[in-house]
Amino acid sequence: MNSAPATRRSGSLKYSLTIGIAAMEGRGFYFPCDTAVGKDGLLYTANRSVDIEHRGVRVTAYDLESEYYGTFGSYGEGDGQFISPTGVAVDSLGRVYLSDEYTHRISVFESQGAFLARWGVHGDRPGELDSPSGIALDGDDNLCLADDFLHRI
Repeated sequence: MNSAPATRRSGSLKYSLTIGIAAMEGRGFYFPCDTAVGKDGLLYTANRSVDIEHRGVRVTAYDLESEYYGTFGSYGEGDGQFISPTGVAVDSLGRVYLSDEYTHRISVFESQGAFLARWGVHGDRPGELDSPSGIALDGDDNLCLADDFLHRI
């Protein structure tokens, strides 16, 4: 692998703003676990809630000016549902991908929240998942997924 020397930036991180309120439903966040930015500038935050409360499980859509565009997804194991979301990513077409460590699957939504598809089978063989967590897409929309319990990408 050929690599160029790393360059260092001088300076430090600087606080910019805080967005949101604590809310189990609608506007705001409840135990947010990950955020992704879409090409249209919308942000999508996955909310986990707490073990005894299922109302807070959803994805919240908003922008950097705190404009709220709604929520989608809900608690459960059906289409468009998840139990313990861990990661969110957005592809070049605006589709939102959500990993769920409890159901061991990935769900895909349109940018406005309509459910498109899901996949994932619990297991330890190639192509199976056991607690998918971190999720990312490269410049060609290839999905990269970190699997927590299988210790693999």
